[in-house]
Amino acid sequence: MDGTGRRRLYAVLIYLLVAILSPGRPRAMIAGAAIAVCLLIEALQLTGLPAQPAQSWPPIRLVLGTTFGIADLFAYTGACTLAYALDRKLSNAPNLARG
Repeated sequence: MDGTGRRRLYAVLIYLLVAILSPGRPRAMIAGAAIAVCLLIEALQLTGLPAQPAQSWPPIRLVLGTTFGIADLFAYTGACTLAYALDRKLSNAPNLARG
């Protein structure tokens, strides 16, 4: 999987985590919070701070990354928007199990 695909999956994971941690919140608020978290982590990379813990414990770079990329901002925003749209669509779908 290429870097863009990983970024998209990461953003969807953030969306799901925000949704789990804030049940009952409007989906638009969840999407906005997920985008904000992703953008905050990406902006933090401009400071170089995520690179320091990554030297001590390499798996942390999977969460915080190490380098800023403008394309990441678009990938995160698009993926969170897609997760929002799917969440909305699936939650309004009829429950076939209840039949």
